[in-house]
Amino acid sequence: MFVIHNPLMKSFTGLFHIWFSTQPIDYYPLTYSSIWLDYHLWGLSATGYHGVNLLLHCANALFLSVIFRKLNIPFAGFAALLFAIHPVNVQSVAWITERKNVLCMFWFCLCVLNFLTFEKKQTPKNYLIALGCFCLALLCKAAVLMFPIVILCYHWWKKNQLTRRDLLLSTPFFYISAIMGGVSLWFQSHRAIGETIVRNDTVFSRCLNSLLAVGFYIQKSILPVQLSFVYPINQNQFPLPMALPGLLLITIVLLYCLYKRNRGGLFGLLYIFWMLFPVLGFVDIYFMRYAWVADHWQYFSIVGVLAFLMVGIDLITKKIGDRYVHCGFILWAGCFAILTFNHVQQFKDETTLWLSTLSTYPDCALALNRLGSIHQSQNDLAGASMYYQLTLTYHPDNATAHNNLGMIEASRGYLEKAEKHYSAAILHHPQHPNSHYNMGCIQMKLGHFDLAEKNFQTCLSIQPGHEAALIWLATCLEFQKKWMSASKVYETLIQQFGERPDFLNSLARTYEATQHHFQSLRYYQDSLKIQPDQPEIYYQMALIYQRMGRIQNAITCGKKAVDLDSEYPPYALFLALIIGEHGSLDEAVQYLSIGLQINEHYQQTAHQLKMQKRLNDYVQEVISEREKKHVYWENNPEQWYQLGNLYLVTGDQQNAQNAFQKTLEKDPSHVRAGHNLAWIYALNKKQSESIHVFSELINHHPNECAWIYYQMARLCALFKDDTCDYHTYLEKALHAGFRNVDMLYTDPLFQGIEFKQKNLLFDQKR
Repeated sequence: MFVIHNPLMKSFTGLFHIWFSTQPIDYYPLTYSSIWLDYHLWGLSATGYHGVNLLLHCANALFLSVIFRKLNIPFAGFAALLFAIHPVNVQSVAWITERKNVLCMFWFCLCVLNFLTFEKKQTPKNYLIALGCFCLALLCKAAVLMFPIVILCYHWWKKNQLTRRDLLLSTPFFYISAIMGGVSLWFQSHRAIGETIVRNDTVFSRCLNSLLAVGFYIQKSILPVQLSFVYPINQNQFPLPMALPGLLLITIVLLYCLYKRNRGGLFGLLYIFWMLFPVLGFVDIYFMRYAWVADHWQYFSIVGVLAFLMVGIDLITKKIGDRYVHCGFILWAGCFAILTFNHVQQFKDETTLWLSTLSTYPDCALALNRLGSIHQSQNDLAGASMYYQLTLTYHPDNATAHNNLGMIEASRGYLEKAEKHYSAAILHHPQHPNSHYNMGCIQMKLGHFDLAEKNFQTCLSIQPGHEAALIWLATCLEFQKKWMSASKVYETLIQQFGERPDFLNSLARTYEATQHHFQSLRYYQDSLKIQPDQPEIYYQMALIYQRMGRIQNAITCGKKAVDLDSEYPPYALFLALIIGEHGSLDEAVQYLSIGLQINEHYQQTAHQLKMQKRLNDYVQEVISEREKKHVYWENNPEQWYQLGNLYLVTGDQQNAQNAFQKTLEKDPSHVRAGHNLAWIYALNKKQSESIHVFSELINHHPNECAWIYYQMARLCALFKDDTCDYHTYLEKALHAGFRNVDMLYTDPLFQGIEFKQKNLLFDQKR
């Protein structure tokens, strides 16, 4: 979501929206901009992203050694080394999404360095640089929001009091922190969290768990074992073994510092607390749906823990000497290096990451669901179902697992089972938009359009920008012939996602259905301005112009449709009919000779042609003339095909059949001649001959087998025969990738098809 599926990464306009819109999930524009640059440098090669993260982390470690020296913290170089190779920091560096951590720390270190320089030399330039770097750090991540309070604690440590000057110096930092904190809170609550319930524990519980979280972070900083990508917390209970040792240790240190009145030690404790404060649970963060603590949330506070450790080692060496200190340092660094090397292996790929999480926490719902999703994306439905069922074994009320199982059951055609899972997902998590969306899709398949409409509307009330829900709501309204309501939805789609041809065409179609011809033409024309090569739209416009009596406009649009797709007979037939009545007979015959495609409506078409006596008489003359000169084009299959079509105009099916047979003798791969011959056989109740002709066409045109199978299915559905099963051919057409799904879905011949085909058809449309 941060890189691969983030549309903002893919264009220069995305860079503008990163800074000046509410489209990103969080307002971290500097981080997003660095990722945007990486995307355009490395594409989807992870090496470049990891390299940048690693360089930033190394720079942060070097900055840290300088800061520790300025603060007179002993063993500053070794502290920086421990920070660089600390196992807890693996998540911040190896996880590309956590670029926000390492980049924020980079600017934060520069801020601290310049602030300390200002404190020593009183140079306004360094103060302004510190202020600017603080602002840049917050544009990377809101983790350092509490730094203004740390400044006040620092002044208290150094001077044992706070002066008016100290307050004035920290005021600009407070202003920046308040503004960026408000922006970050808005994005987190409105974009990341939305209506999702992250935590439902009481204020007392949050305070208690925040203390336990501090203990957890201290423990993991000192003894970084059993690290996990997720530390799942169930039933609002913080696992005490994860926190009590660290909490006990920090309590001892606090009591010691109070007893000794050691302001430096108290400042260190305050630094740790305030840098952890944003992630202690007083404010909701989306990730807290899955865990109340995370390794990457202590990337900034671990600096204080390392400082304490260095001071403690210094005190010990002063009492017992530094004889074994260097050996201890080597052993310590070696242990951390081994732990880090092993922990990095977990980040090889997503499957490895989640399997390693399950090795520590077998009931982790997030890991189980994600592994299920990975198997589902690989079309391993059995493996996916296993993980989702395992999730429900541990967590029966897990809405995500229910929703995903519903998707699997729907793909298998078990709609009732899918409906039950979606109902359970909605029951346990009523504010999740996708559960309502999926339920709406199921109800569309079942033909419950009124219920589907309600679910799509609920989905949109939770997530107004859900594009798929808007599209299917409009489709649902069209099925119910609520044309004006559908048009409003399409207008909303255009407002939110721009003037896309498919939206404009759909909007035009709704106006066409309500006889608002001018509005319909206007939107079709807007669509053609964006994408001119749409023959179907020119054809629809030609039909509208014909109804309006604007014949010349109808002819112009009809010719445009034929020019763009001369292989689609209905365009040429329409043009022949309208020109035959209002224009040149030669031109009409030319279009007739190529555009008459026989189907179940042939009798109606033939009657319509016979009504145009002028055209019919002229066709008879053309046929006579061609018959006389057939020796000149005897071996031309296209001429035989055109003659067959002219015979169809006069209703002479026998001669038409002979002409199409001649066409196929000269060119066995002639699709249109084969199609018309097959339909003549079918109209004369010769289904076996008809199917044989189509089968021969498939041998010659395997790339067009989807369309041919579709025609075979239509023949079998129209002329019911025990030897001809239309379900089989329809399924073959769908699996072969039949593209005109809208036409197939609304074809009256297939209104009673079984749900297996209907679901496949629906999913292909979606």
